[in-house]
Parts: sequence; C-alpha cells; structure tokens
Amino acid sequence: MSAWTRSVFSAPRRLHELVTRIEPCDEVIERVATQVIRRDIREVRTATGERRATRPRLDPASIDPFDYTIPTLRADSEYVAQCGACFASGLMRCEPCHGGGRGRCPHCHGSGKKRSPKTGHLINCMFCRAAGTVPCRNCAGQGHIQCRACLGSGHQLAWLTIEQSQRWAISVPTSPTVVAHPVLRESRALGADDLTTMTVVLERSRNGPLALEQFSAAEQQTVRTQLDRIDPRLERVESQQYLKLAVLRRDVTFEMCGTTATLSLTGTQLRGATTAEVLRPIRGRLYAWVSLSVVIGLLGVLLHNAAVGSSKYFATARAVSSFLVVAALVCAIPALGALLRSWRGGTRFHPIQRSTKLWSLGSIAALASIGVVGLAARPSSSEVQRALAASDVSHARDVVTAIEERGGTPETSDLRDEVMFAEAHKLGSEQQLRVLEDLASGKGTMAARAAAEARTLRLEEVEQLLARQQPVEALAILDKHFAGDTAVAEQRARAHDIAQAACPTVACRFDEARQARDAQTTPERVAATDTTRKLVLATLDPAQVDAKQPLPRIQQLQKLHEAGNSAMKLASDDAELQERAHRAIEVAGTGLSKIPVIGNDLAVAEGLLGPSISGATGPPAIALDGVTVFLSLDDKGRCTGVYAVGDKANQREIKSETWPPVRLLSQALGHEIKLSAPGKSELTRPPAGDTPVVIRWLDGNPIELRIGNATP
Repeated sequence: MSAWTRSVFSAPRRLHELVTRIEPCDEVIERVATQVIRRDIREVRTATGERRATRPRLDPASIDPFDYTIPTLRADSEYVAQCGACFASGLMRCEPCHGGGRGRCPHCHGSGKKRSPKTGHLINCMFCRAAGTVPCRNCAGQGHIQCRACLGSGHQLAWLTIEQSQRWAISVPTSPTVVAHPVLRESRALGADDLTTMTVVLERSRNGPLALEQFSAAEQQTVRTQLDRIDPRLERVESQQYLKLAVLRRDVTFEMCGTTATLSLTGTQLRGATTAEVLRPIRGRLYAWVSLSVVIGLLGVLLHNAAVGSSKYFATARAVSSFLVVAALVCAIPALGALLRSWRGGTRFHPIQRSTKLWSLGSIAALASIGVVGLAARPSSSEVQRALAASDVSHARDVVTAIEERGGTPETSDLRDEVMFAEAHKLGSEQQLRVLEDLASGKGTMAARAAAEARTLRLEEVEQLLARQQPVEALAILDKHFAGDTAVAEQRARAHDIAQAACPTVACRFDEARQARDAQTTPERVAATDTTRKLVLATLDPAQVDAKQPLPRIQQLQKLHEAGNSAMKLASDDAELQERAHRAIEVAGTGLSKIPVIGNDLAVAEGLLGPSISGATGPPAIALDGVTVFLSLDDKGRCTGVYAVGDKANQREIKSETWPPVRLLSQALGHEIKLSAPGKSELTRPPAGDTPVVIRWLDGNPIELRIGNATP
C-alpha cells in the first residue's frame, strides 16, 4: 500500500496507518482475445480509351471476399463504365473562371484602369479595353476543359478489389484487477511472462476459432459471445486465445478527510488499482487543504487590516502584523494537512501527532497576536500634544492621521486644526494663506486666530504688489478677500491711482480716477476726476472728424465710435457724458454708412467691412457674421461690384444679425436702401439708381446679393 501511495500525486505519507479493515476478495477472471481478419470490397476506376459502356459482371454485395485473390477478382469483375465526374461528356467545368470563360485582367487587376507611365494619371487598360476581364488562359475562353478522370473519353475501366485489415477483440470483465494489471486490456495474446503475478487455471489458444466442445457450458458462452460479433461474410478469425486466471486480491478500507474508500491490491505483488473511488478522499483532502489555507490567509489579512492602519504612523506595527500573517499561514499549512489526514468524519479522528498540535497552536497564536499588536499601536491625543510641544509637526500630523483612520475622537477636529496651524508657519506664502483660510472658514478653536493671521498676510501681499506697480493683482486680492471692508479703502484708492497712470486711453484714466475718488476721497483725486472727465468729453466731439478723403475719414469716424462706446460704459449717473457718448456713436455710424464700398479702393472696403483674404485666382473675400462678401476690382483697384452669399455650404441663406441684406446694400451704395417682400419671384431688382442690384431668394430668404459689376 505504501508503494502504491508513492505513485499517486498528493497522497499522504503513511496511508497504511489509516486502514480500518482488510478483506480477502480473491477472484477468477476469464479473458478472450480474438485476432480478426477483415476483407472489404471496393470498386477501382481508371481512364480508358473505350467509348462504349458494358454491364457490371459481379455484384459486390454477393461476393465472398475470401473466395478470391486480388488478381482473380479483377479478372472476373472488370467492365467499362460511364465517367461519373463528367457524366460521360468528356468535359468538366474550368475552375479558374468557374465556367464563365473569362478571368480577371492581370494588367489592371480587374479594375479596367491603370496608371500611365508618363503622366501617372489613370487611363483605360488597353489589354482588356477597360472591361476588367480577359479570356481565361486555362480553357482558352471555352469555360470547360478535358475531364481529368476519363481523359476526355467519357468512360472509365472499372473492377473490384479487396482491402484487408486486422483487429483484436478483447473480452475481459470490469474489475479492479484489470485496472491494476493493464496488460489484460492490451490488444494481443498474452504469454507466460505477462502472467507472472497470476495463476493460470486454464489456457486455450488456436489459429482460427477455438473449438467450443473443449469448454464447459459457462466457458462456451464467454467464447460464443465474442464470436457472435464477427461479420460472417467479411471477417474471419485468424487466431483466438482463452485464459482463466486465479488472482489474489485484498480490499483495504481506509478513512481520511471524512471519507471512506477501498483500495484493491491484486496479484502476487499486490498492485493497487487506481480508481476514481479510491482517489476521492485523496483529491478531497487536497482541495480542502488548499481552500482552508486560503481562508486562513484571508482571515489573517482581514485581521491585519482591522487591527493596523495604513498610514505612516503604523509602519512598524504593519511590518510586525504582516510577519504574523505569514507565520500564521506557514504554521497552518502543515497543521491543516495533518488534521485533514486524521479526520475520519464527524468528530472522529485518527490519533493526532504532537507536532500537528504544535503547528495548530502556533497558527492560532499568530492570529491572536495581530490583535495585540493593533491595540499596542493605537494612537492617542496626548501623543499629538507632546509632538507639538517638541515642534515635531511631522510626527503630530502622522498621529492625527492615524487617529482619524481609526475612527477619531470628539477632539480630533481641534487636534487637526492645531496641526494645520503649526504646519502653515513652515509653508510658503501662498500655501500658508490657503491653509489659514481653510482654518478660518471652519468653526474650530483655531478659526479666529487663523483668520487674523490670514488678513495680515493678505494686506502685506497687497502692499508688496502696490510697491511693484501691480495694481490689477492688488485689486483682485482686495475684491476677493476684502469686499465691503472700509478699513482697506486707502489701499484700494492707491491701486486705482497706480492703474490710472498706466491707462492707454482717456476713458480708462477717467474710470480709474473716479473709482479712486469713490474709494477714498481727497482733493487731489477730485481734481484728477474732473480733469479726465473734460478730456473724455473732448474725445466725443464730432467736430474732430474733418478729413475729406474716404480712408482717413473712416479712421476718424471709427475712432469717434470707439470713444462713444467706451464712454457709454462709464458713469451711468452722468447724464451729460451719456448723452455726448450716444451722440458720438450716432454721428460715427451715420458717417460710415454714407461712404460707399463701390467706387472706392480695396483699403476703403476693408476699413468699412473688415480685412479681406485674396485668393490665388479669385477676387478678394471678406468673411462677416454669417455672410461672405466678394469684391470685384477694376484695373485701377477700385471696387466695381459686391457679391454676397451665406457662408454655410448647405444653407446659403443670409441670416446675419450684424450685416443683414439691407445694411450690406446700403453700405455698398453709400445711401439707405429699402427692401420689399419678394412675393413668388426668385429674383428681385430693387431700385438703386444707376447701380444694378439683383437679389436671389429661397423660401422668402435672400441667398445672394449682386451689386454693380459683381462676379461670384
């Protein structure tokens, strides 16, 4: 039994110690081995030049193949048959062209086009005349070729032949003995050397079938059962052997892993029969061993995670706990293997060795020690206070993080704020401010102190920005952190004073002077506000537009328009300033609308409409809001026509809010034009003096404007 155990994977050592019963079960085995010769008849065909078929001479189903030799069977059965491949036509379909007679052109690969070697452009294939197909080379365009089976004669020479094969039929009962001695199932006759572990009670062998009269009635039935399975027409018995064997057998019952199994030891050498039944407890122990080991490992990991945190504070405890998890698993593996080996089922066990008990106690002790380590490494609030008193802010942070990780205490929030306040003094100015503001926004014990320090740092930052002449950044801080705070009015006013000195426009200077005066009023700031206001009013005077040439006049009008827009955004309570700004915008808009695009050069058109993009061959184009304008220029560079169309490829309607069709027409001609509904017509020609105007409509919406000599 020990020898058999060594041949089975995962079988435990000393399996014989688990034996509970041994039974003698000697048995007698009958084995019949029959060598069978089989002859099958099949037809053979080959090509022939004969053109006339003859009738078959023999019926294959009525022939006994053992009455013929191969040459005599051919001589007696030869005849001429019609070819089955081509149905006696002598022709078969051409496979390359599938019977169509045409194949893909090799020059253009079936496309009908190929590239010219001179120009590289696609041209018609001259070989196939752009058809893509040419006559098939295999069949010369016929679609069929000579039949390969009959070489075109339509007939074949046919005859019958014999194919002989051999097999062994083995009859042996299902028994553990046969499993333990696989030689009994081999396809051959057995000799004395194969049966050294068994006693031969009776042995009969013969060339041909055994004579049944030499056997008893029961033995005759065993032999006859195998002979009845032989085909009497196509098969013959070449040789046959009958063996009756007396085999020593002991059935050994053992209990392991809560399961009972029986191992059959057979033959004089007592070879073990490896069956699924006897392997069941061995495989079950292996699976249970692996599963329980995994469970112990997972249990150790869960205890480790529950007892010890993952933060930096628990680094040492985590290392010790990890070692204990490994130790618990290492002790559990041999303990589980031995316990499963000894378990007989229920509460019954085979005797358990002392080493197994020690391994089990070691695993349990290691798991229990994980909880002890977790209790010993638990952080406390007093440790935080001691770390802060020693200026060890880093360790204090680690302790607070560990306390929060383990669930925290009522005073954890205050401890965290104290640590953050201590950390803030070791950070840069920006990070320090962010930490202090976070503390001030809370309701902890450090909120008031943090808010006071954050205010002081912000005011120092504002003073530094003002000293570096950076009023925009200073005002951003004041607006964000000191909104409505009158205590910083002087700093706000100084920031506006510095910004006023850097303003590029009069309107900007007036706005900054006014805000400085409103923040902190002084006589100097009041005087500066009055002075810059007068300058703003001067920029809104339409009399400054005095240029006669179109381009300079456009520039002056646009400058007046910009000044009006800037002034409109200033003090809304200054009625005079608002009125002057509104008047300047009206004068500028009216003046610009009276300067026509047609008749002036490209620079004037760009001044009125915007910058243009000149194509390589096409006219200059100007992209406006939802519409594209093309300009026609004469030899002198003057605009002679305007063509406008919607800028979307699939939707050409002109739906611009900034440049509607009426404004485009008026600007192109330099005077106001009125449009009427198109009615049912697709084209309208509104009156525009001597300049022809054509408008194309689609569903009541204009899609094209042609003004003057316009070319799309």
